[in-house]
Amino acid sequence: MQINYVPMSEIREPTNPARMNINHSALEELIDSIRDQGLLQPIILKQTDDGMYEIEAGHRRYLSIKQLQWKEAPAIIMGKTDKDDIHLERAHENLIREDLSVLEEAKMVDALCNQNNRGVEETARLIKRSLLWIETRLDVLQYQDDIKEALANKHITLSSAKELTKCKDDEYRKKLIDYIIDTGANTKTIATWVKDADIKKFSDALECARETGIIQSVDLRPTYMECGICVSKLPVNELRHIFLCVTCMEGIRQIRADGERHTTKETKDE
Repeated sequence: MQINYVPMSEIREPTNPARMNINHSALEELIDSIRDQGLLQPIILKQTDDGMYEIEAGHRRYLSIKQLQWKEAPAIIMGKTDKDDIHLERAHENLIREDLSVLEEAKMVDALCNQNNRGVEETARLIKRSLLWIETRLDVLQYQDDIKEALANKHITLSSAKELTKCKDDEYRKKLIDYIIDTGANTKTIATWVKDADIKKFSDALECARETGIIQSVDLRPTYMECGICVSKLPVNELRHIFLCVTCMEGIRQIRADGERHTTKETKDE
């Protein structure tokens, strides 16, 4: 395709940029690269009804040459008949070359699936991703807002987000997100925290029922769970949730095991 040199003053940034946030450190690296080697790949533009040009691919390259105060941008101008090619080029550029957040990926995949009723299977084929990968990203758009915000800021992983969706208590879930950011908790730990929230909710509801005498709305069927220390099966209202690291948990279990062995030895000696 022909490369044109378009005045920077006639170029607009994309109406719906793929990136919600620009990594300024990575942008500085790109600026240095362009300064040393020039712009190796032109940006892709489409002409708007008012005669201006809008960026379809190469937003970061545009921002870089703008910082370098270039007067013109090497660009490929796509016609209306190239609409599908434009969107696919943009998708490939951002999904393959850019470090997008999961939420940014999800929004891009959703746009591709809905464009011309393309659908999930065709989108997966065109951008060379599995159906599972596509469907997982689409699921992200249904997550709670606080989880989507954490994903957008890359504070949590996709696997962590999946576990957090199971926590329906908004206030507690927000606390969990803060815990994850502060501690870097893994998915297994998060799953335990979410389960602890369910135990506390059941326990609080049961205590409320006992105080008010209103028990019809509370499920009082026996529900048993395993104690994390003694591994005894107990009703959930007799369990308490605390936050322990793996090291402390194993240490407590070891102390208990040592005590049981000591008691057994004394019994045999007698």
